[in-house]
Amino acid sequence: SSKKIALTSKAATLTQKESELASKNAILERQSSTIRELNEQLTRAREFLSGQNPQPHPLHPQAKITWESCRDLPVGMSGAQTVVIRDRVYCGGGGATDDDDQYRVFCYSPSEDTWNTLPDHYVKWFGLGQVRGKLVTVGGIKKSDGKITNEVYEF
Repeated sequence: SSKKIALTSKAATLTQKESELASKNAILERQSSTIRELNEQLTRAREFLSGQNPQPHPLHPQAKITWESCRDLPVGMSGAQTVVIRDRVYCGGGGATDDDDQYRVFCYSPSEDTWNTLPDHYVKWFGLGQVRGKLVTVGGIKKSDGKITNEVYEF
């Protein structure tokens, strides 16, 4: 009878240890799977960086990601902001060699590969954004008095 109790106790301990071991094995399997996935990602990254395996475009998996030349911005700018609204790219708010160019916003049409100049703005070095499909400028330095402004304009 005491032997039965001892055997039952040992069996319970073994069952508990088997359960713990199964749980640890499951954790190891998940970790191994994660390590395999990370190794695959690392291999793909190395191939991509070496040029062996260009990555597909996220929206067009059959296309490869490459830089293509398009028409240059009409003036040189530094630190300019860009915003895409529908099928147009708007660029402005940056520093330029000619002070007057700093008050300009340019609109690029990728389908026509052309830039157009919007009417001169009231401020330079502004932030650029879009709200409900309209171009918005925020802040900047006013052309009239050279002071920093918090004004918001919509085009």
